[in-house]
Parts: sequence; structure tokens; C-alpha cells
Amino acid sequence: MSLTRKLLDVVQAHESVTPYEDFADAAFSVLALALSTLPPHEREARLVDVEDLGVLRQAVRKFPSARSSPYPRAGNGHAA
Repeated sequence: MSLTRKLLDVVQAHESVTPYEDFADAAFSVLALALSTLPPHEREARLVDVEDLGVLRQAVRKFPSARSSPYPRAGNGHAA
């Protein structure tokens, strides 16, 4: 099983009032830590990918939950 799949399983199994927000915060910290350990030239290239080329935004769009729905949403995020 890949590291990505294992991490996604952890998110789904995590019991919290805001599990996805908690995981997003943790993932952001892990990403920052991982980038900080790269050699400067490689770190800058990866940051350009994320900031200027929209690589992170493209990755988010791969997940169904990030796609907009044709149905209106109530204030709680559920279909109205």
C-alpha cells in the first residue's frame, strides 16, 4: 500500500469534530517540513510548481469532494 493511500485511510478513520480540517493543517505542516529539507534549488523549483503553476490546486481537483455540485448547498454544506 502506498504512503498516499495509508495517509488517506488515516484521514477517513480519524475521529474528530473537524477531521478534514485537522488533517489539512497537519498535511500543510508535513509539506512545509518536507520542502524545507530539500536542497535550495530543488525547494525553489517545487515552490514554483505549487505557487505559480498551480500543481497543488490541480491535485485538489482530482478528488470528487472538491468538484462543485450542480445542486444548491445549505449553510451546513449539505445539499439543500
